[in-house]
Amino acid sequence: MNDYEKVLKEHGVTQETVDCMMTTLGKGGPLGDRYKHIIPVFSKIEGIGITNKVWLGCLPLEQLTAFKNDVAQAIQEERNRRRGGAMTLNKSEEYYFTRTFGHIQRVQDNALYLIIYHSEELSLSVEDCQMLSENVLQHDSSKFSAKQFRAYIDFSWAKKDGLSLTDEQQIKFQKAWENHYKVENHHPERFKGNCGKMSDIEIIEMACDLQAMAQEFGHGNFLGYFEGSWCEDQSKYFYDDFDWERTKNIIRKIGNIFKTKVLKMQ
Repeated sequence: MNDYEKVLKEHGVTQETVDCMMTTLGKGGPLGDRYKHIIPVFSKIEGIGITNKVWLGCLPLEQLTAFKNDVAQAIQEERNRRRGGAMTLNKSEEYYFTRTFGHIQRVQDNALYLIIYHSEELSLSVEDCQMLSENVLQHDSSKFSAKQFRAYIDFSWAKKDGLSLTDEQQIKFQKAWENHYKVENHHPERFKGNCGKMSDIEIIEMACDLQAMAQEFGHGNFLGYFEGSWCEDQSKYFYDDFDWERTKNIIRKIGNIFKTKVLKMQ
């Protein structure tokens, strides 16, 4: 046993782990650009049960946990790739499935609430309710398509910890983002470069989407974000002033419905 093998044994590290780690953290690896300023040392990484050779160094304390999670996940991905395919979900995949399913469920719950308790107020016929139900049952399904899935996982995982995407990841996410808005009718961004008109059903789904985001981040109601940022960002996508005012009126009406619902629950 040579000195190198003795060091690996002492730290409980297999050669396979070292190889996977160097691929992951090296130049061109998935984490190579993000942590290129970090120097090699030995350190214990939580979550995979063994000590690994990783790159640590001048890393802010608040980023250390995110760094450890990133490395543990990337090593597992590389190990699974070498063994012929992933056997379990990694942490970023688990997070993405959990968060995306949770968001879709909230959108659907919000739509159901409007259908059951406010269809008359919103002038929704049975056929309208049927169409809205069909739409929300497919809400954000494109995020699981081949064109979006991996890029959105990387984006969600980085955003969770306040990290930046690598240049390569950013390019892939931009393409996924554009595809998402192109195929999801509840996004007015699909009119980018042109102007268009959304149906009432699409606007209602959009409002349910805004409310779901507000619920996720503990804001209770989306009207603050809607008036403060959304209107300014989205006005350019609509066909004319009439369609824009009509859209805002419907969204405000739904926002006040959800606001009243929250107040009643307090």
